[in-house]
Amino acid sequence: MNAVALKRPASPSVSSEGIEYLSWSRLSTYRDCPRRFFHRYVEHAPEEKVLAALPFGGSIHKAAERLAEARLAGKGSPSLRALVGEYDRAWREALARGIPIQFAKGEDASGLRALARLMLAALVEFSRGERASVVAVEHESRFAV
Repeated sequence: MNAVALKRPASPSVSSEGIEYLSWSRLSTYRDCPRRFFHRYVEHAPEEKVLAALPFGGSIHKAAERLAEARLAGKGSPSLRALVGEYDRAWREALARGIPIQFAKGEDASGLRALARLMLAALVEFSRGERASVVAVEHESRFAV
């Protein structure tokens, strides 16, 4: 294996000691392709496109997070309409980044929104059950590795 010295650009997410933030997706990217990891998270090279699954999953996550936070605060479950609204806001934020979204064959934004509505309806229904309880909500943590 040949080692190549690469100049590390100045970046708010890269300190003199290395990467400041790691997530499951970043670790998976590194495992799958260290070069892609470097370009994406060290150089901050712009993405050419993003698969629709990424903003879809992020938007579903935002809506689910809203439900969990409301339940932890003792406010009960938000309505399905409110959760779909949260999904829509997160989807618009993904579009506003200006990176083209690549859909799978037979997939489009309206079909994903319909799927999101079904998934969120199931989540709302599940959250009403006796055995449904929120254990925790994900929050950012920082530490030296």
